[in-house]
Amino acid sequence: MVDAFVNESERDGVKIISFENDLDEYADPDKIRNFFENDFFEFTSGTHHLVIDLNGVTTLDSACFSPLIERMQVIEATHGAMAFCGVTAQRLIEILSLTKFDQVFDIFDSLDEAVEAVASINQE
Repeated sequence: MVDAFVNESERDGVKIISFENDLDEYADPDKIRNFFENDFFEFTSGTHHLVIDLNGVTTLDSACFSPLIERMQVIEATHGAMAFCGVTAQRLIEILSLTKFDQVFDIFDSLDEAVEAVASINQE
């Protein structure tokens, strides 16, 4: 079961996932890791257009990246699209750069840009 800290919405046929931030405006890294390890696949099952808003997320590790890559491959195989937005934490920017995942995932500055780009990809 997904914690209440994971928010789900939809706009223009795009599923949007975001995370509740604490009083310091950060998402709990342990909850993020747990979500991607245990709930992400079920939560995104059948999704062909996905945006993950990482606003407030300060770090992702291999436990997070592995399911993200697997889901991206499934989505792209169905001619869908997946993207990130809200990547503002310096540590997360550095992790994405060092791992070259910033070249693997489409990353947009704003949620609106990400949704527009993902929605423009038609599944066949």
